[in-house]
Amino acid sequence: MGTDKELDSLKLQLVKEFLLNKNKLSSYIVQGFPTPKRTLFERQIHTDLRGLPVNKMWKVLIALRFYATGCYQLVNGDMFELGQSTISRIVKDVSLRIANNLRAWVNFPLPNQVEIVQKKFYQISKFPGVTMAMDCTHIPISSPGGEQAEYFRNRKGWMSLNVQLIVGPDMEIFDVVTRWPGSVHDSRIFQNSRALELMENGLVKGICIADGGYAQTQFVYTPHPNPITNAQKKYNYSHIRTRNVVERVNGVLKSRFRCLSRKLGTAIKTSKMHLDEEELQFQYETVDAEVMNDGGNNGFNIRNSFIARHFM
Repeated sequence: MGTDKELDSLKLQLVKEFLLNKNKLSSYIVQGFPTPKRTLFERQIHTDLRGLPVNKMWKVLIALRFYATGCYQLVNGDMFELGQSTISRIVKDVSLRIANNLRAWVNFPLPNQVEIVQKKFYQISKFPGVTMAMDCTHIPISSPGGEQAEYFRNRKGWMSLNVQLIVGPDMEIFDVVTRWPGSVHDSRIFQNSRALELMENGLVKGICIADGGYAQTQFVYTPHPNPITNAQKKYNYSHIRTRNVVERVNGVLKSRFRCLSRKLGTAIKTSKMHLDEEELQFQYETVDAEVMNDGGNNGFNIRNSFIARHFM
């Protein structure tokens, strides 16, 4: 056990290398894993790890290092004196454990929390009834190869996963869908999501705000495509400011977890990771249909009626 000065230096290094608060490292992340209550600094570190199992704390640190930097697994292995294949197995194992326990942290607000969430959204820019904001973001990946590889090429020309996020006013994540390739339209992901089913069945209350890539419905409110009146302009201004929270979440995630903004080299099954078996799988033989962004006349009437009630 080193001196207090040496320990403080090690803790500062942890914050720098793994982008995680030093107090949360052992108490928050590792709580989900059945490890003895001993800190990293109390463990005896062997100079030669060949033939020895990698302890659970090290596995979490290795995965965090990959999430935080997005560096090559070979480079990560050099830091911990482990082989690339070992690093790959560890990242997959820790990622799977987190994904399997996702619903412990990622959930829609309970009925008794809806009013609080709506008040917080309303305080942003006076848009009434909002309980969530939705958007999709592209996560770059290496080409998965095979006959279906081109399904992952997005409209910008590079390979990606199109990931749907639904968030709250404090940038908390309510729902995430990771299984769709980059060529799939945002609206189609939502149409085949568990979130829409919950909204239609009345299990999730309130309004979801989204950008113009989605259809205007009784559950989802999008910007007015051609605002002319003062009321329509006020609606769009309030909508844009309120929806900005999901844009910030996307930015923070890619800044905190650099692996999301750099090309993921992990296997496609590991990158997608089945977070929710209730979500529908993408069928490669299908083709995206034309998306009616404004939801037709019914969507137009729903939005205009809402504007007349709240923004006149």
